[in-house]
Amino acid sequence: KKTVPFTTVVIAARNEEHNLPRLLKDLVNQTIDKNNFEVIISNDRSEDKTGEIINKYSTKYQFIKGIHIKEKFDMAPKKYALEKAINSSRGEIILSTDADCRVTNSWAQSMAALVNNTDKVVIGYSEVSEGNSLIHEIQKIDFLGIMAANGGLLTNGIICSGSGQNLGYKKKDFFDIGGFEPVKHRESGDDMYIVQKISKIKGAIFNYDKDSFARTLPKESLASYINQRIRWSSNSKLTLFTSPLFFLFLTSAF
Repeated sequence: KKTVPFTTVVIAARNEEHNLPRLLKDLVNQTIDKNNFEVIISNDRSEDKTGEIINKYSTKYQFIKGIHIKEKFDMAPKKYALEKAINSSRGEIILSTDADCRVTNSWAQSMAALVNNTDKVVIGYSEVSEGNSLIHEIQKIDFLGIMAANGGLLTNGIICSGSGQNLGYKKKDFFDIGGFEPVKHRESGDDMYIVQKISKIKGAIFNYDKDSFARTLPKESLASYINQRIRWSSNSKLTLFTSPLFFLFLTSAF
């Protein structure tokens, strides 16, 4: 196992008491060298036990740290939570995932190694985990379609997007694009913005290593699923002129 530069995993969590312990367990079990690794969870004004869970883990494990955000600031909440984590990180490489995701034990090692070896923004694969209803199955196929389109277009030199559930990049590149400041008022699209901006300077690559895959929970209802898609597509009009191919891709995803 080759050593990689110091790597920081950043997670924004809001009211995730049911999901966060599973992800933290996965992160504790990472094969990456723990002396070269940290996990920073930004607790975004949670009203449940999220904060307590973070404190419990950070007391037990030296490489896990928590940031507790108490009020809203002049930036979309998730972007602010992520930027705060990145600003206090020690890592040369930043990896991101979501609080309701699960990752393999080699996830951090695989993602960080690809960032290190290519110097590009790394788009990780994520999938919707096994569901038990038709709406779950639809999401699984839909998400696979989005990921396949991302990977396929990227192979042909067309950079579209990635998912914040599984992304990797150099911290320096994040600061070089000005962090989230240029898009601080947009509610969603933190992942799309990072991929689009960093790839313009450094290029992008898709991680096909199965050890780097992440899994996410399906939305429980049709309404929450459609709301998620509306949120994802909310930035599409901004890309109509700057990136027409990507606009078509977003429209098809919606």
